[in-house]
Amino acid sequence: THTLYVSDSRFEFAGDLLRLKPGQALDFETTAELTLQITAVDDRGASYMKSMVVTLSDAPEPPIAVNFSRAFVFHHLPG
Repeated sequence: THTLYVSDSRFEFAGDLLRLKPGQALDFETTAELTLQITAVDDRGASYMKSMVVTLSDAPEPPIAVNFSRAFVFHHLPG
């Protein structure tokens, strides 16, 4: 058997599946690419480390809030 570890605390392993921890997010505008070190340790203490590059894609985001102002109301404009 082996235990897996990841260098970035935003991630966790669920069995052999690497995933973001609940409540965590990655932001393309902040970091388009990140490098993780994955370490596997067996029951005798032997370990193996491998680097993995994660490339993020930019996704369209809906507007968070839209404010309409009634400060300007035009009356009797031609057309």
